[in-house]
Amino acid sequence: MQKLFLSIFILICFGANAQNFGIPIKDHPYFKIIEWKGKGCLLMSRSPKEILNQIGFTLVGDKNEGTWDQKLNPKVRNPYYLFNEGTRYVYFLNHLDLVDNGRASFNQMNSGGNVKSKILDVGIKVKRMDGDLDYNKFELINAAVTEKALVYQYRFYNKKEKEFHEIATFMTHHNLQHTVFELGYVDAKDVEEEKNGQWQYTGFKGETIYFSWRGKKTDVLGWTVKGYSPKGEMLEDHFLIQPANLRKFKNIGYGNTGKCYLEDEDRHVMETGLISFINGSFYLLAIHERNGDNFLVLSERHGDDWEELNAVSIGSIDEKEDEVNLGSFPINEGITYHYKHNGTDIAGILLFEKGKEGQQEDFREELIYNPSRLLLENTPDEFVTKVTDGVLVCDLNQFRNKAGISFQRR
Repeated sequence: MQKLFLSIFILICFGANAQNFGIPIKDHPYFKIIEWKGKGCLLMSRSPKEILNQIGFTLVGDKNEGTWDQKLNPKVRNPYYLFNEGTRYVYFLNHLDLVDNGRASFNQMNSGGNVKSKILDVGIKVKRMDGDLDYNKFELINAAVTEKALVYQYRFYNKKEKEFHEIATFMTHHNLQHTVFELGYVDAKDVEEEKNGQWQYTGFKGETIYFSWRGKKTDVLGWTVKGYSPKGEMLEDHFLIQPANLRKFKNIGYGNTGKCYLEDEDRHVMETGLISFINGSFYLLAIHERNGDNFLVLSERHGDDWEELNAVSIGSIDEKEDEVNLGSFPINEGITYHYKHNGTDIAGILLFEKGKEGQQEDFREELIYNPSRLLLENTPDEFVTKVTDGVLVCDLNQFRNKAGISFQRR
């Protein structure tokens, strides 16, 4: 009997140890980990010398070792990471605004570990467009990855006409060819007086890329939503009616999109709701006033109506004391958000499953790069992501040691 217990104990210990593995240090220390949701995570290494920008990547997922290793050479020390669920590509942008006479540059990485570098000459395409558009004064509003294309969205202020013109650049992943076209324009005074919002990247479905704009249609408040092909051809046109009793807020962006990285607050305008298209449906995240309280509410579009799915109280709001800030980022399970007002600074998720409560915690930058923290059990110092055979866990304190990184599977 004693031998049996010993054998069982050895098997248990061996099984437990089999759930842990390490990624040894290679050329340089590891300094960061970011989630590639659905694939695993990207472990990043770099020389501590500030003049060296090269970054090493190891994809960690289903294997007890790195799936592949790759290096890229960004033009800046800290490129901007773009990710969206349901795509085979991630991007690392060198800059947000256009540089070098109307150019955008980045590194593209696909799920197989292949890397391409590209410089897009946006300016030369703008020169061929109608209107007096000075690309040297374009301001980036957002950037995102869709199934078929990389999307840039810029804003240009025409002083003479006192209008904001909104310009989109779509670049297809497979051939790195880009199209530039105008989404629309809006009277600058209407934006300043908060009567209208600005065009917002909203999501994608296959080749269709959606943008939404807050305004009026025959005196009815709501959102015009247009779907475009990767060549900039309009494929769909919708109008979504705005529910009653919504509070305005400044859209600060969230998640791995260009808007989240913007530091110029003037590029964030007031909105009454954030439209997302994901999993084949339109969703609305908005702040509702109810009986003296305020709630973040997630609703799904059904026909001409909004069906409420879930809500969470955010307490009192004093707009005279402080601005209300809200940003969102859709993932397959729900809409993640960042809410900030009058000392409250939180991130959370409202789930698509009706009646199911989502997680919420104090906002930290790590949440931007690890949305699965809001779905999976974890401690404050853990990175977590779901892979095929369970949950992959990494203790973030290890990055202080400048050594190899160990992982656990749960």
